[in-house]
Amino acid sequence: MHLDNDQLAVCNTDCNAVISAGAGSGKTTVLAERYIRLIIDKGLDVSEVLTLTFTRKATTEMYARIYKRLSESKHPRAAEQILHFDQARISTLDSFCSSIVKGAAYRFGISGDFRVDDREIKISAKEIALALVMQHRHTKSIRTLVASRSFEDVVENLFAGIGINVCSLVRKGSFAAKAAQQIAFLESNMQTVLKQMKGLCRTIISVDDKYCTNDSSKKIKEAILNIYPLPPENSSPETLLETARLLTYSELYDLRGVVKITIEELQELKEAAINLKKQAAPRLKTLASMLRFKDDMNSVGAVLDEYETMFLSGKRQKAVLSFHDLTELAIEILKNDLALRNYYKQHIKAVMIDEFQDNNILQKELLYLIAERADTGVAGVQPGAADIDGEKLFFVGDEKQSIYRFRGADVSVFRSLSHEMNNSLSLSTNYRSAPELTAFYNALFPHVFGKPTKDFEAAFSEMKWPSEKSPSPNKIPVEIYIQEIDKDEEQDEESEEGLSGAKESEALEVALRIYKGVYENEFALGDVAVLFRKTTHQNIYERLFRRIGIPFDAADPRGIFAEGPVNDFYAILRLSLFPQDRSLYATVLRSPFVNLSDGAFFKIMLSDSNEAFPCNIDMNCFDSLKDRARYMQGLNTFNELKSMLDMNGIAPVVAYLWYKTGYRTFLLHNKKER
Repeated sequence: MHLDNDQLAVCNTDCNAVISAGAGSGKTTVLAERYIRLIIDKGLDVSEVLTLTFTRKATTEMYARIYKRLSESKHPRAAEQILHFDQARISTLDSFCSSIVKGAAYRFGISGDFRVDDREIKISAKEIALALVMQHRHTKSIRTLVASRSFEDVVENLFAGIGINVCSLVRKGSFAAKAAQQIAFLESNMQTVLKQMKGLCRTIISVDDKYCTNDSSKKIKEAILNIYPLPPENSSPETLLETARLLTYSELYDLRGVVKITIEELQELKEAAINLKKQAAPRLKTLASMLRFKDDMNSVGAVLDEYETMFLSGKRQKAVLSFHDLTELAIEILKNDLALRNYYKQHIKAVMIDEFQDNNILQKELLYLIAERADTGVAGVQPGAADIDGEKLFFVGDEKQSIYRFRGADVSVFRSLSHEMNNSLSLSTNYRSAPELTAFYNALFPHVFGKPTKDFEAAFSEMKWPSEKSPSPNKIPVEIYIQEIDKDEEQDEESEEGLSGAKESEALEVALRIYKGVYENEFALGDVAVLFRKTTHQNIYERLFRRIGIPFDAADPRGIFAEGPVNDFYAILRLSLFPQDRSLYATVLRSPFVNLSDGAFFKIMLSDSNEAFPCNIDMNCFDSLKDRARYMQGLNTFNELKSMLDMNGIAPVVAYLWYKTGYRTFLLHNKKER
């Protein structure tokens, strides 16, 4: 197989290396060729080479590519190892972690037949959070949180968010202890700021009156004398907050006059006055405002500890883990079980990992444990870059293609590896794209990427085209449409054409361009592809294309499921089968099928009934006759739906929900609900 010079250099490297491989650069081919070299030239067995990818699809492709190359080789070693290819370690990183955790999960109170399901973990986190917040609904700290944020935000982003992103089966901690530490930190900072403010006030007061000849300097000194001395450091947060508010009060003294002071003897007064009003006093105000709620912080910390116990107990009882749990557990097991770590160090002689730009610090630590030198290793100690074998690790990635930041991927980890490995190579020739496209990419994307200002931001690197090809001298037409959006403009107001916001306007422009190109025989419909950075707004395009009459085939037709009606229909249909599901019940009660007020909704959700739409509901749940009538309408809809499902197919059921229940009419008369 022909490899270019960059590919040969990568394939033949013998020491730890980080490979930056751009799109279409043949990295899968290079990984397969390097695998063959390790088997034939280095004499490794297939069971001694660990090849890791990020997705199951990539694993399948890698497995097939390596098997095909081994089968094609005439070398005796290849023929020998193909017979043992069932022992090859080619898998996703998650699968590899799972193989480590299965035999030691019992140490953490988890069954060895656990499942990995991020979606179920998220649902569980939300359900437990909802139950606990409802249980503590009369607790002052919880009531304060709900009042300052919102009920949904406290449940989903605070409690459930902490459960998903912070609560650990490995790390021990206490939210109450963290709250106490935070309070101590705030109090210490507040005392420091108060001391600074007292010093600034003394500086202002000590200025000799004979120099205070203008109105600004006189007013400053008089203002500070009126409030001095400041409260003692052990004063209540309320007292200190009032002092901070007074000092930041715009009429206390005018900074516009202060900055104009030019008298040399007043420069210290000038600097102190500016520092006091612009920095110290606002900082005291922030600290005192936060410390007003220190009792609430302690209380919320205790509730979060309770939540963590319930959430982690649920994971253990159900034997369901997240991908993050899996990696954390694998690291903890290898870090503390020196015998198991030594087993992997002995039996795995080479590690190749693809798409490492989509990994994070935890996965790097896992690989360092496996790649640790044979003569080192201390139980409970994480090896660093200086402790790893110099010929074991081979990372491949492209920071420009990182797409899993939502799962904790950190491109800065991939970037830092280049320094730690001290051997960075690149595959920069794009064999997949036409040279014209590569040239356009090189011209446009340096401006798109810009210069990274944060560690997690990707840097641009130019791609090359194959030497035997070159861009066409004729310019390839590229049209760029720029939409200017007024940030102050309300985006949810609909226009006369029935379109709303920037995304609808964008979709309309694309649709009209397609229509024009097809009408003028510039291209056929089959020549057009619409690509999205993410599918969040795909449903807008689908709806508009259908309206205009542009036929399309969606590779990922999930857009329709992001629309409110589909969620509502799904919820009420599921509820008819699972009437005990409180989450579905809540969705239906807030949907146009019932549309209860906030007060009635919360009272019903707090009631003791375990079934949806009980006939004997307490009428005190309803604050108004309108809410009562809406509930009875929902009850009738629910009962009619259950009877229809026994005798009808899905089409008449959906028609009933859409037309007969008033759902369609509700949407037509409530624009913001559409």
